[in-house]
Amino acid sequence: MTGKRWAAKDELRAIFQANPKQWFYINELIRLTGRYPNAIQQALKGLERAGEVRVKRLGNKRFFQIIQTVKPSLSLGRPTSNRVNWVKLVNRKTSLDFNCSVAWSNMHTVDDLYGINLPTLWYNGLTGGAYYNQNELMALGRKIGERLDRDLSFAKKDINRCRVVIENLIQYGQTELTRRFKGLSLAELNRLLAGFYQVYLPVFPYMTTPHGIERYFERKIRTIVQDEEVVAALMAPVFVRDPVVERGLQVACILKGKTDQETISLVIKAYWSDYCWLSMFSLDDQPLKQAYFEMEVAGLLKRVADPRQELVNLRKREEGLKLALENKLKVLGAKRQLSQMVWLLQEYIRLRTERKNALCQAHYLVRPLLVAISQTLSWTYSQVCLLNFKELEELLGDIKQKSKWQQVVEKRSQGWAILMWRGQMKIITGAVAIVQAMERFRIVQKRGEEGGVIKGRPASLGVAEGPVKVVRAVKDLSKVAEGDVLVARMTTPDYVPAMRRAVAIVTDEGGVTCHAAIVARELGLPCVIATQRATQVLSDGVLVRVDGQAGEVSLVKLMARQSLGPWVGTAVYPGKVTTRVRLIEGVKDFDRVRNGEIVVCAQTSPEYLSVLYRAGGLVVDEDSVSGHGVVYARALKLPCIMGTGNAREGLRDGQKVTLDAGNGVVRVV
Repeated sequence: MTGKRWAAKDELRAIFQANPKQWFYINELIRLTGRYPNAIQQALKGLERAGEVRVKRLGNKRFFQIIQTVKPSLSLGRPTSNRVNWVKLVNRKTSLDFNCSVAWSNMHTVDDLYGINLPTLWYNGLTGGAYYNQNELMALGRKIGERLDRDLSFAKKDINRCRVVIENLIQYGQTELTRRFKGLSLAELNRLLAGFYQVYLPVFPYMTTPHGIERYFERKIRTIVQDEEVVAALMAPVFVRDPVVERGLQVACILKGKTDQETISLVIKAYWSDYCWLSMFSLDDQPLKQAYFEMEVAGLLKRVADPRQELVNLRKREEGLKLALENKLKVLGAKRQLSQMVWLLQEYIRLRTERKNALCQAHYLVRPLLVAISQTLSWTYSQVCLLNFKELEELLGDIKQKSKWQQVVEKRSQGWAILMWRGQMKIITGAVAIVQAMERFRIVQKRGEEGGVIKGRPASLGVAEGPVKVVRAVKDLSKVAEGDVLVARMTTPDYVPAMRRAVAIVTDEGGVTCHAAIVARELGLPCVIATQRATQVLSDGVLVRVDGQAGEVSLVKLMARQSLGPWVGTAVYPGKVTTRVRLIEGVKDFDRVRNGEIVVCAQTSPEYLSVLYRAGGLVVDEDSVSGHGVVYARALKLPCIMGTGNAREGLRDGQKVTLDAGNGVVRVV
């Protein structure tokens, strides 16, 4: 009985804290919790005795309200009454402190910079899944949009602030963390750790907010420019040079024709020493080994006939891309505002790599300090990584508490997750507790995000079922066959022939008088508009049911087993190749790619160029006009498709496939 009463009190606290100004009648609380009246009465009495709620009478009824001076608590009791529109942003394993820093930054630093916070977050250390409250992300986007509408120069200031904080981070690492730590006292180790944490935290707002700013510019550019191919040209990255790739080519220049093993070893060792941090996006990642750089250079010497000329080509390519963008803007007669937005977006695209590299390098630079701390504690490095920096500071400040923290580390070694709920952070330990928390806080991506039900606005009545064909540009219209459901961001007159072949229309944008709505009514096709994310959530080959009256798109089933494919995407560079695939998450996987293999990845960034020199093909799940894969595939004349959605999840590493890039398809052999 006592356990249930305390669980009821925790749940009531959550309801009160979510609605601090509202008075609740007991019947409302019974309905919200689904508990027995006696349990709620007893729990309310306990909260009243503890001074956590105030009571007022209206006739013979009593109403309850939280006393706002009571500090909010984070409970892992029964399911919360407030549902969150969870959305998974990324699936990548990173260290405990990395995610604690993200959570703290979202709640505090983001608020300081942008005037709004993100008080909800879930990160599952077992799976690497990071979930946000989509409503909070949308509110952040609106807030940033309002700021940029008032003052476009805010973006330039934001970019400069980001570069300052990453410069401070690297400077601290290079000046303070390159010393010998052996023999330092606990107080000295703690001082260095606290100093690192002070320059580490300010980077994290820029791991969250730039995505919203990029979307703002993309949306604004699309309102000015209607031609999708022109939009793609304006948003394709022009800053494509990468210092790591260029250093590799410089090394290849030096070693071309060399046979002296001592010279070869010294040159490659210097290359490795400068860039071994590339794989360390997480504190618990390992630095790259020298063998990785040996293989990179060997691949360049084999694939690139003249490394010196390739260096010149890379520089000319970037200058050519910048000049082409300037000319495109001139041809469009772009006004100053459009030109500013296009070039600011280009800077944000370049910033993606800069901030990622800064974190990787910082994790490498702080690693010797954490190793020294682990040796002082007689712990392993992995154990140290199971405490966040604030916890480590507390432990080093009071070593008598070591046994307490040892128990914490042992529990977290069985699995951990981070929950930020209403601005309060809790680290959950153990697989069972993680599953229970996911159930209690309903941490399941909304079905509309998983492909279950996508809601929009009714535009033309009727119900129809058919396989999805996502159309992102006019060139994709030919893939819409009789009986398909045409899914697009919006439609224009060019889309009408394909719309006649479709059985239903679904769009991300639009109002009741938009082109899609009008044409769908004329053709008698069910149509759902303003779904916001249909083109991102749905992928080709998924069978859906479009209900034009309810304004809903429901997933029926996958047309083919994911493991069998095929996977359809947009052709980037033609060519047909049959070979094995290599599934890539990041730089740490590059050394697994053998000559001629097809690289399959979620997205690309500048450092991917080095591995693409030896690849036989490229498949990218992301369909982003601002991705680097398009530029590199065309430059290297590498068969490539993008926008496959889930090829990396469906294919097995080493599986033999045929990439028919000309027709935009990958099939298992």
